[in-house]
Amino acid sequence: MANQYSGADNPFLATSNATIGGVDVTCNSGSETNVIASATLKANIQGDYYPVVWGVLVIYMGATAATALVIAARIGAGADFATYTVDPGQLVNSQKDQFHFALIGSNSASAWFPTGGVINVTVNPTTQNVTVKNVGSYAICQLVKGPNI
Repeated sequence: MANQYSGADNPFLATSNATIGGVDVTCNSGSETNVIASATLKANIQGDYYPVVWGVLVIYMGATAATALVIAARIGAGADFATYTVDPGQLVNSQKDQFHFALIGSNSASAWFPTGGVINVTVNPTTQNVTVKNVGSYAICQLVKGPNI
């Protein structure tokens, strides 16, 4: 579906979102955990759009750090549309650190119209649990009008 440039377009204002429930979220090792959920993002006219997510997660390691850490985004309970693998050298025992990320999804003519969708930011640690702190963690989610494909 080509973009309708004659329609009354909305500006797709970005939303800033804190952790789910506004509390610290424990992420169990080997399990992808939703840590931030956007409001429903919905296009008001049919066309091609892609999601952009950027933000910061404040993550506490335990006495033994995770051996790997992946931050990702997905629409609802679907598959990840983008991932960011943290450099393992940044994972230090008892560390408290900020991890900045930017994730961009693919262009879609159906994901955002007519019902829209929720973007979930997830964390998946390996070998050890981590805690995503509410204070200092956020994700900004936005739809951007994509090219006609």
